[in-house]
Parts: sequence; C-alpha cells; structure tokens
Amino acid sequence: KDEVVGLLAERSLEMVIGILGILKAGGAFLAIDPYYPEDRKNYMLQNSQLNILLTDKKWFSDQIFFEGHILNLNDPTIYIREAKNLAIPSNGSDLSYIIYTSGSTGQPKGIMVEHRTLVNLVYYQQDHTLIPFNGNILQYASSSFDVSYQEIFSTLLIGGKLYIVEEEVKKEPEMLFNFIDQKQIDVIFMPTALLKFISTDDNLLAQFPTCVSHIITAGEQLFISNEFKAYLKEHSLVVHNHYGPSEAHVVTAYSINGENVSSVPPIGKGISNTELMIMDQYHNLQPIGVSGELYIASDILARGYLNRYDLTAEKFLVHPYKSGKKMYKTGDLARWLPDGNIEYIGRVDHQVKVRGYRVELGEIEAQLLSHEQIKEVIVIVKEERNQGSKYLCGYYVALDELKPKDVRDFLSVSLPEYMVPSFLIPLEVMPLTRNGKIDRQALPEPEGNHSGVQYLPPRTKIEKQLVGLWKEVLGI
Repeated sequence: KDEVVGLLAERSLEMVIGILGILKAGGAFLAIDPYYPEDRKNYMLQNSQLNILLTDKKWFSDQIFFEGHILNLNDPTIYIREAKNLAIPSNGSDLSYIIYTSGSTGQPKGIMVEHRTLVNLVYYQQDHTLIPFNGNILQYASSSFDVSYQEIFSTLLIGGKLYIVEEEVKKEPEMLFNFIDQKQIDVIFMPTALLKFISTDDNLLAQFPTCVSHIITAGEQLFISNEFKAYLKEHSLVVHNHYGPSEAHVVTAYSINGENVSSVPPIGKGISNTELMIMDQYHNLQPIGVSGELYIASDILARGYLNRYDLTAEKFLVHPYKSGKKMYKTGDLARWLPDGNIEYIGRVDHQVKVRGYRVELGEIEAQLLSHEQIKEVIVIVKEERNQGSKYLCGYYVALDELKPKDVRDFLSVSLPEYMVPSFLIPLEVMPLTRNGKIDRQALPEPEGNHSGVQYLPPRTKIEKQLVGLWKEVLGI
C-alpha cells in the first residue's frame, strides 16, 4: 500500500495497462514523460525513491540512473500470470499517484494525490453532467499532465472507448482532425492554448470534425472569439471550462453553449464535495464582486508534497472556520459573480500557466543562473496581441558575450520544451527601480529573432502564403 511505482512509457496501450496494474496491486503510480530531458527524469526517479520501474526499454538510455527493479512492458512473459482480481483492500485515503510540477527552488515538486480526488471527479462527471463518457473519447494529454488521468479513468470507469492519438498526429491539426473523424470521437480534452489556436483560425475551424459534441478544456484563462461563438451555436457544440490545481485536480466547471457564451467565460461553480473560499490576506471572506485569493477546502485535497514538509505546511493551511480541516492556498486571484460562478483574474505570485502547463518562473531562473557565464536573470510572461496566448520571455546579463542559441541549448538539457522561453534576450545591465528591484516595465519588448534559431525566409509561393497565414494568426 502507498508504494510508488514508476512508469516511463509513451502514451500507449502499455502505459494504460501499467497504470491499471500498479493500482490493482495496491500501489501508486508515478508517470514520467519519456520526452523529458534526462536530468529531469533522473531527478524524479531519485527524489521519489522508487524501487520498481515499468518501462519500454527504448526510453531507458545510459544517461538514466536507476538501481531498482525494472520491468519491460514489451516483454510478453510478464503478462503470463493469473488474471484474477487481487484481494487487496483499498480506500479513498490511499495514495493513487504522484505528479511532479514546476517548483520555485529550481527543481520540480512531487504532489501526492489520493484515490478520492479522482473518484470524486469521475462521479461528478457521471452524475451532474451530460458528457457522454460512455462514447468514444480521445486520449490527448501528456502523462505529465493530470488531465491524462481524467481522460483515462473517466472513460474506463463509465464504460467508454479510449482512443490514444500518436504524438506525431497530435502535432498536425489536419492529421488530428482526420483521426478524430475516422474514430468518430464524441469527447475531446483539449488544452486551452490549442483550443484558442484552432478557434481563431477560420480554416481550421471550418475543418473541425462535426462528430465532436463536447470539448473539455483546462490549463489557462479561456478566451472565446466571435467566430467560435457562432460555431458553438451552429454546431450545438458544448465547451466545458475546468479549473483546478494539481493539488486538487478539477474543483470548478462551467459549461458553455451557443446560448450562454461570453468572450471571457468564468471558471464556474465548485464540483461535488468541494468547498471554495475567496479571502483577503487576513483570511476574511470576500463578498460578491470583490477580488481575493482562492482557497480550496475539502477532503479531495492532495496529501501534500513528497519529502517537502516545509512546502506542505506553507501551502496546506489550517482551515480558519472548520476545526480539524485544511485548505489549499492556490495563489490565484478570483471573485464571486452574482450568479454564484467564480471569475478567474490571474496569479497572485509569478507562478503561471503556459500552454496548459503550470510553470514556476523561479525554476527557469534558477536553471539560467546555474550557467557559469550568467550573473543576472529574470523570466516573465508575455501575452500575444489579439490572441490572449501566453509565452515566456527570458532576460539575462552575462559575464561575456553569450548567444541566445547557446542559452537555449543549455536550458534544453534540463528543462522540458514548454519551460524554455520563446525569447531569450541578452542585456548589458538589468534595469532597476529606485528601491533596487528589477524594473519590469523598463525591460525591452522582444523584437525580431531572439530565440537563437536561425531564420530562413520563405523560398516558394506556398511558403510565402503559409508565412502570411501565420502572421495573421499570431498577430505579428
């Protein structure tokens, strides 16, 4: 019970089998994205103190250090065992999985999530929504994103069919649409960033498969274009805007159709068995319309952070109004609306979400500062004009000339792709305010190509047309 078993595998049938096998044996799973840098994989393996690792040997390189027991998921002999259910009692307070998210110390932190968190969400979706989880469901999210567990268990526990889309197909919208159409997918879990990209492109929106009746989205603030508003009404498509940190998974939901759609939808009301409070800095409850920090208080909260008792005590606080209960400090600003829904405003601190992934800017800054030539850094979040999409921009001061490409290559060794800033801008000195803090307003806007990737101009007529389309979509 509560023993953590590692799972290093790409999204596949074997990955799902591995998850189910670990849970059936009474353990908890730690899914490690095989596309992560080796340094990050090693940190997760060592920090979690795993004894057993399920993996596909092709992802286990010489640069991965693990001394425990390894089971090859592609070895047919491990499947020749008894098929009867194991008589292992378990309950809602047992550990279900550990998921690592960005941490402010420069290293990710492991969140310990119990069974009742995900079970509560599945029951809510079955009893209080009209989402047809007994139909054909797309498995899209990475195993490093807890939405993937929502996709898997919502489908399997309610009786649907789960279709796992390959990584290469995910990257090309037209290929993805063809896959969805061929499999007659009913429900899609889609990152907010991807939904924004598709819904603001007339050509892609026109190609979007009409078989899809429900889209569940989460990860960032949702913006809905006028074109997408019309599409929702015309095609009777329902979008479900979900909100929740990994420390509690989904805690609010808001369903959007052609009748109640707005440009910036709220994050909705609390799901079953979830208590939400919006409070000021002194833990006084805020009235309707007044912003404050959002706190989550219920039994579905995660157990805490693995081997981080200090951080657990900092984020999981004593409930100010209920004896013996705890609450989670989200760091998100929000306010109650008159109809009982919650409006998301932004982050209290510098922890942000980019492309659906939660990113601690301090972790990126810590990695930049580990470069022997870099002495000062700051990483901030920028927003695309007219799009609402967020991207990372990093500024650094180096002892000697240091090209952005070299910095990008350095970061790529230890950080996943979504945490490497889109722009890396060298500065001679950091601009400071009168009180000695970095003046964020004085930082130069990214212009031209500061990514470190060499620009190749379009050479053919088709390439020029594609560049024109991308300029229009990105607003540049």
